[in-house]
Amino acid sequence: MVSVISTLSVRKEFPEIPSNLMKAAQAMASPKAKFIADENGSETTAFVLWVPVFFLVLFFSLDVTLSMVAHSRMWDVARDTVRQMSLGIVDASGAVSYAQSADYLLGATPAVTAGNSGTEVWVDIKLPISSVTFFDFIGVAGSGVMTARATMIQEPS
Repeated sequence: MVSVISTLSVRKEFPEIPSNLMKAAQAMASPKAKFIADENGSETTAFVLWVPVFFLVLFFSLDVTLSMVAHSRMWDVARDTVRQMSLGIVDASGAVSYAQSADYLLGATPAVTAGNSGTEVWVDIKLPISSVTFFDFIGVAGSGVMTARATMIQEPS
C-alpha cells in the first residue's frame, strides 16, 4: 500500500518524478490516508470551537449591560423617592408605593422599604438580578440581588 506524502516534500526530494506518476500514487492511497491528508474543513473546526466562546462573551456583556442600566434606574428612583420624603411630600408608606410604581427595566418589581430615623430619611430598593437579565450569568456568581439605598437629612418643615 502506498502512503500519501505531500506533493511538495516529494517534489523537493525527487524532482525528476513526473506529475502524472505523483497523481497516480496519490490516487492509489487508502481512503484513510486521503482523509488525513485532506485539509478541507479545517477552518470549520476552528469556527465551531470559537463560536460558543464568542456567544458566551456576547451574552455575558448583554447581561452586564442590562444589570447596570437597571441598577442606575434603581439609584435614580431611590434618590427621587428619598428627596420626596425629605421635603415632606410623601411619608414612608407613600414612598414605598411611589418607588414601586416607577418604571423598571423589563417590568421588574422591586422590594422597597422606606423609613426615617430621627433627622434622616432613607429608601432601600432591592431587585433580583435574574428579573432584569436574560441569561443570569451575574446572578450565578454572586448573591443575585442588586440594592440601591439612598439617605438624606429631613428638611425642616
